[in-house]
Amino acid sequence: MTTKVPQMSQTEIENDIALCLQQIARAKELEVSGYYKDNEIKQESIYAGDAMSYAQLGMAYALHNDIAEAQAAFRTAAELQSLPIRMAYDTEFDNYQGSVIVRGAEAYNVVDCASYALAADTIEIAQLVCAILPKERPKTPEKTETIDEFVFALDAFFKGEFSQAANICETRIEKFLAKPSKKLTFNSNYYTLHLALWGICTGDQQSFDEGIRKQLTICHHEARYGEWKGMVPGHYAEYAVALTNLAILAGLKQQVFDPFIPQGLVRSKSDRD
Repeated sequence: MTTKVPQMSQTEIENDIALCLQQIARAKELEVSGYYKDNEIKQESIYAGDAMSYAQLGMAYALHNDIAEAQAAFRTAAELQSLPIRMAYDTEFDNYQGSVIVRGAEAYNVVDCASYALAADTIEIAQLVCAILPKERPKTPEKTETIDEFVFALDAFFKGEFSQAANICETRIEKFLAKPSKKLTFNSNYYTLHLALWGICTGDQQSFDEGIRKQLTICHHEARYGEWKGMVPGHYAEYAVALTNLAILAGLKQQVFDPFIPQGLVRSKSDRD
């Protein structure tokens, strides 16, 4: 039996667009009024909060099929999200602050930023943030380490080191398959991403498609039962969109279509030539 893909109504999406615009306007008002300065709110937190608002706005616009507006919002989100990451790791950045930065120091911040950039077809930002995440980092829990390695694989791909990128993904895939989870977990989520990226790096269309399908299964489940149930972020497959654009860049095709992957955000090969 085919399970119906959960979807939001256009009215619900329009309400979310309005809410996001209100949040963005309110944030600007607080900045102009001096609220952030008076309350000693860190600049990294302001950037991160604004990035989240613009990203959700981009998702809502995309689901509403307002593609130009979606790309503009995602571009702004990527630019804003990149700033605390650069503050943490880019020694050539004017506002570099190193280890005191918290809201940009984690690998998942880099993955989100790269996803926003790829949705906006702004690959340069994705390349930058993946490149500056240090390869030598303190020992982290397995969960965090898995995200680090996904970023390292993306960085290797961007640098044309396809075998290195594929090897990183393959190691993670093998670890998951050696002890697979019967439930939808963090590890099963990143297994799908590593599988799709491995397909991109090796030119294996079938593996890429399988990774995207498995990722969408997780997205559909989260839309029904997750923390974003009934909300725009729960109905937009941000990593599937990003990896599909990356796959097309690498010469593969989009063969998996889904309401969670707004078609206007996925570029055809001819668009990129």
